[in-house]
Amino acid sequence: MIPKYRNRGIFQLICAFFLTAALVVAFSQLGRWKKTNDIWIVLGLFLYIGAYIMWTKAGFSFVRAKGYPRDHAGSMFLFLMIVGFCVPIAVFVLPAVALFGLDDRSGKKKR
Repeated sequence: MIPKYRNRGIFQLICAFFLTAALVVAFSQLGRWKKTNDIWIVLGLFLYIGAYIMWTKAGFSFVRAKGYPRDHAGSMFLFLMIVGFCVPIAVFVLPAVALFGLDDRSGKKKR
């Protein structure tokens, strides 16, 4: 793995976990009162978009860390963006697929 992209992916994955946890807290606060406070809806929307972006960027960084070229990683990113809106769980799957399912192409090459 390429350390630069691996470290970036780990940082983005940690941020995605925290944003997802904040999203769960925001949505749990939404149903607490009988009158819905609009700030929790807006906060939940922004947290959802931020968490979605961080999960996809973490997966993209892990694909890059495995040594795949930018166009191949970009096509996986585009596929995930399209499928992710229809099947939201797919966003959580790409970092795991990138870490455990893809071959490592960043091996030592002779020059």
